[in-house]
Amino acid sequence: MFPPAWVTLPVVAGATVGDFDVHESVDGVDVHVLADAVAGYLSLEAAERDYGVVSATSASPMRSCGCLRTIGSITGRRATCAARKERPMETASSALFGKVALVTGAARNIGRAVAERLARDGANVALVDVDAAVEVAARELGHGADVIALRADVNSATDVDRCFHEVVARWQRLDILVNNAAITRGAVRHFLEGDEAWWDDVVGVNLKGQFLCARRAAPLMAAQGGGVIINMSSGGATRAHRGMVAYDASKGGSEALTRALALDLAPYGIRAVAIVPGLIRYEGQAADSVRAAANTVPLARMGAPADIAAAAAFLASDDAAYITGATIVVDGGLLVQQRSPQAETFTVSSFPPLTETTTEEGR
Repeated sequence: MFPPAWVTLPVVAGATVGDFDVHESVDGVDVHVLADAVAGYLSLEAAERDYGVVSATSASPMRSCGCLRTIGSITGRRATCAARKERPMETASSALFGKVALVTGAARNIGRAVAERLARDGANVALVDVDAAVEVAARELGHGADVIALRADVNSATDVDRCFHEVVARWQRLDILVNNAAITRGAVRHFLEGDEAWWDDVVGVNLKGQFLCARRAAPLMAAQGGGVIINMSSGGATRAHRGMVAYDASKGGSEALTRALALDLAPYGIRAVAIVPGLIRYEGQAADSVRAAANTVPLARMGAPADIAAAAAFLASDDAAYITGATIVVDGGLLVQQRSPQAETFTVSSFPPLTETTTEEGR
């Protein structure tokens, strides 16, 4: 795929790529073919083979995706792709039309909302989760969209390899990876009560899982000329929660991973970004809990999973083509203020008492 910024287009007075559908042709080129080529849904090879593109050259040694320099005469045939046939409600103007996304932790809450939004914006989506509920989510999102459910533990290299194999077998590419899977509520434990198994579980899913998925995604994206990796972080990456040492450490690592990936992968056209969600409502949350959390947020409400999904959809789109290595905070202003006790997940009153056992272990 190659972004519009790397394409030289014929000029039509007052026209943009979005206006192409109103023209029958541009300089003799069927505009639907041109629009597909610009959006990256038609490969240069396919354009040359099927539609008579006469010259396509590489933009630079670093950019394997190429740059369309000149387009020859085309007989008027219009580009047709499998995704357009499967989802007639989507058009080439959809922000993510024809792209392929893999979203981890997609069974519910933020992950499910992200998968739903990407599918709505035209992407083919693989929903990955260790929870069987991911199959229900995929069925519910599957009306009019090409989605699949994959049961997997992102802390397992074998599971991750299987997921990517299935995605490539189905769609032959991957454009968007959303590393959302995380242990959150299960991570709440005071440091004095923590053990190695707890640490390994939390860091394994939250940080190692992002590494394993990114490791599999990056070669695929590099081979096709680009893509985007979106890592879910947390305010705990730069601040701290009481009683969430392993979680905060994993999220700090996630942001460091994002910055390092951005530098290593930029020459291959791959972007890496992180999202910091604020206080986001979750399934089954009590109304009193929602009201208490909302009182802590400057915008006076808890966030909805759709708020995070909107940010992910933007970062996955070509509108964010110049954003990499960045961390985007979506929290209603929560982190810019001094923290209130209302935002604590583990109050001081919950700290373990100092016992003889604790004292002995410290010696």
